[in-house]
Amino acid sequence: MRTAWTLRNLSFQNGANRELIRTSGGLTPLLLIVAQGAPPAPPPLGTPRREAAYRAAGALENLAADNGDNAAAIVEAGVVPAMKELLIGYGTADLSQKAVRKGRESLGQLLVLHHAAARARAAAAAAALASREAA
Repeated sequence: MRTAWTLRNLSFQNGANRELIRTSGGLTPLLLIVAQGAPPAPPPLGTPRREAAYRAAGALENLAADNGDNAAAIVEAGVVPAMKELLIGYGTADLSQKAVRKGRESLGQLLVLHHAAARARAAAAAAALASREAA
């Protein structure tokens, strides 16, 4: 849990740290802490893993703030709905209003990308189905 908290703090408003976290492979463990399963879901409420997931979601949010590659990787991993739940949705009661306001811009952009990717997947599936039916 401390690692996610530390990475969240180190990545906040510090581009050099965000780049170091990204290039050292820090994105993958954070993704696994935030959500697992199919579809990816955060840990249960009231557990230490849930608190760690909240911190990891904050770190991912920071890492996506100014890096399109990070944002794309987060969207591709399918954890954006879990991040939303953790940061501004059904998350822990100790979320401050400042944290909610801070999270909306970057998390909002991730949600836009997530929905665009879902629409693209649906369009590709429809096109593949139409192609099979035409053949």
